[in-house]
Amino acid sequence: VESIEAELQNQLFSGETAPIIEANIQRALTQYARDSRISVTSTRLAEQLEGDGWILISQEMAFRTTDAANTISFLQSLEESTPRLWVSDFSIDRTRNQFSGSITVVGFARSEG
Repeated sequence: VESIEAELQNQLFSGETAPIIEANIQRALTQYARDSRISVTSTRLAEQLEGDGWILISQEMAFRTTDAANTISFLQSLEESTPRLWVSDFSIDRTRNQFSGSITVVGFARSEG
């Protein structure tokens, strides 16, 4: 039971306030994109829901790349991410030699209050 609890704890983001948690999620998402050679074209203001001691942060990002394999690498890094970023929406289009799309991820944290 303790190992399961520790594993679940590793999947949560931390931060003193919701804006800090939002910044941590945006930073992680952008870093995974950069590491996968994905160009971030824009990010939207994060949305949050709080209830029963939990905070859910939803972050949307638009991106582009010239290689579809970069997108696969990006999605794999999200699947293996710690703390965990869960993909809630994803779309991609191809025009000539470029792929562009958007992704929405969610991250969870425990609320301090």
